[in-house]
Amino acid sequence: MVDNVRDTVSLYLLRLTWLLALSMDKEKRDLAALSQAAGLADNSGVAEGAFPAPSTYQPDSRFVVNNEALLPDIREFLGLWERTFNTHAPDRLVALYTDDAMLHGTSSAKLYIGAKEIGTYFHGSATVKMDVWHSVVLAHNVSLVVGSYVFSQLWKGHQVTTPARFTFVLRRQDGEWKIVHHHSSATPA
Repeated sequence: MVDNVRDTVSLYLLRLTWLLALSMDKEKRDLAALSQAAGLADNSGVAEGAFPAPSTYQPDSRFVVNNEALLPDIREFLGLWERTFNTHAPDRLVALYTDDAMLHGTSSAKLYIGAKEIGTYFHGSATVKMDVWHSVVLAHNVSLVVGSYVFSQLWKGHQVTTPARFTFVLRRQDGEWKIVHHHSSATPA
């Protein structure tokens, strides 16, 4: 079961990587190198010679963890997401997601597809506090953010905290970051 889930997630990430790069020639090479370096790509279905060999390819300098040029933008967006989540106003939170976004939330096994459906997920009384996170540019106007946050809420008169980890794929649309993909899961004990 675990191998099947891991294979499915790897295939999903590979497909996401290829979809993001379809119309971007230079970004396509950068993403292919990143996918190969992460062990996610075997270039199945890709024409021979379409991408340079990983040993000879030098990725663009933008493709570094915590790219200094984007850190303020990403930090600002994560702060906005946290503040908006804590208002308990799903319509305001959904505005931070693209219309075609996908969400695998912490408290549900369901995959929510589309901003309207994602809005039905955010109905609780928990608050969230961002913790450690890292980001990497995947393509022009597309970034991956991976980190952790802590959910808190009252349950039977006691404050309960749930440490969790998250992955956001962000895309800049009309000058603003929006979430294309959001995955969240409780941090294993």
